[in-house]
Amino acid sequence: MSIPGIVAIAVAASLVLIAVHDLTQKRHAILRNFPIIGHFRYWLEAIGPELRQYIVTSNDEERPFSRDQRRWVYASSKKENNYFGFGTDNTIDGGEGGTGAAPLVFTDHVALPFRLGFAEVYRTFAKAGAHHKVVFIGSGKLGFPETALLAMALGCDMINVAREAMLSIGCIQAQRCHTGHCPTGVATQNAWLMPGLDPNLKSARLANYLATLRKELTHLAHACGQRHPSLVPLDALGIVEGPATKSAREIYAYQPGWGLPPEDDAKVLAA
Repeated sequence: MSIPGIVAIAVAASLVLIAVHDLTQKRHAILRNFPIIGHFRYWLEAIGPELRQYIVTSNDEERPFSRDQRRWVYASSKKENNYFGFGTDNTIDGGEGGTGAAPLVFTDHVALPFRLGFAEVYRTFAKAGAHHKVVFIGSGKLGFPETALLAMALGCDMINVAREAMLSIGCIQAQRCHTGHCPTGVATQNAWLMPGLDPNLKSARLANYLATLRKELTHLAHACGQRHPSLVPLDALGIVEGPATKSAREIYAYQPGWGLPPEDDAKVLAA
């Protein structure tokens, strides 16, 4: 047999072994659903920092979640290092994004950003003296420590986490939710794609993500001198506007004490 023939057989055998491994492993839905070719996604992701030196899109410019935000959720759910280098990032997030399954006009133009909409509702209740008679639940890209802390300082008693939770179980933001062809098996009823998601493994990753979110949220509260995130006042948070920083309480037109829990609840949380 000629040398080229031997090489071809060796390459074919290697590809078969890789395909068998991809189909039987359960850690990566992309590889399970798309054996061999799925590796290109991870290779491109690995060399992304080097490629981004020559590509316009930065780590913070994708929607609804930036690459950095997705990497933080992925790393947290896998209990991997979720610390990031930041020497070349100019960090400004100008919007909350949308969903992979909604009309474009809705994702771009319907509803206020969470901070503005929630603050308006809370002020209305607070002026009527009813803000402690209602349980406020916030949602809208709040599954990150810094956004969750601001939401609680604005008066949220709790927050909803949806898309970030989807990221933790393997969503790659392919924006195919409405087609039934989610490549990772997260948002599909397709019998071929569904096996890519292993519930036993992914449930553990979801739990890891939520535990990390709570841990880092608590760390932020401690950095502000408070025992519990709900006790952090808006005065402790600053909003950067151009070259200046303003108190979050001033930005959202809150009166002193607004956003904090009732006095009795605060004593329990601080104990």
